[in-house]
Amino acid sequence: MVMQHVEWVLVVYYGPAAHQATYGRQVREGGYTKDYIQLSRREEFLEAMTNLFSVTGNATGSIPLTYQWPDGTAPGSFVFRSSDRPHLKWETSRGAPPVWKMTLSPRDITPETIPGDPSHLDFADA
Repeated sequence: MVMQHVEWVLVVYYGPAAHQATYGRQVREGGYTKDYIQLSRREEFLEAMTNLFSVTGNATGSIPLTYQWPDGTAPGSFVFRSSDRPHLKWETSRGAPPVWKMTLSPRDITPETIPGDPSHLDFADA
């Protein structure tokens, strides 16, 4: 694979609740499933996103994105306003990009987590 320049890096707190909502729910006809990760609604972040995507400050639509990693891609979008905040979205029918699963070898049949000991309260010990 030919190395490519990094176009954009976004760091988002992605805790256990977001992981469970992203990978722990099944897409069901007529049911709810999570197909996005909520982002900050702070003014500095919104201003940076309007500059990054070259849109007006009143942007309300979405910008198509391609999530890309060394072994694959997935379609998605950056949604400026959905309810009360922006979010990163993926195609609901395809599920969240498998590369976002917290394991080196993600599988489609179950959510994966980083190996550890949940009985510890300290991050390093866990």
